[in-house]
Amino acid sequence: MQELLLLLAPSLFAASIYMVLSRIIRVSKGEERSPVPARWITRIFVVGDVVAILGQATDK
Repeated sequence: MQELLLLLAPSLFAASIYMVLSRIIRVSKGEERSPVPARWITRIFVVGDVVAILGQATDK
């Protein structure tokens, strides 16, 4: 259980950062200056996070 919490806490913290970044891009109308469209930021994060968690789970 402790390992699970150690894996999830940073992931949830990073998720909140990416969600705020996406909202800042939308509010400031910065879509044309952003290298990644705001609608893709959350999707990219989720895929990367799942891959990282699976990689850590198979490491044991």
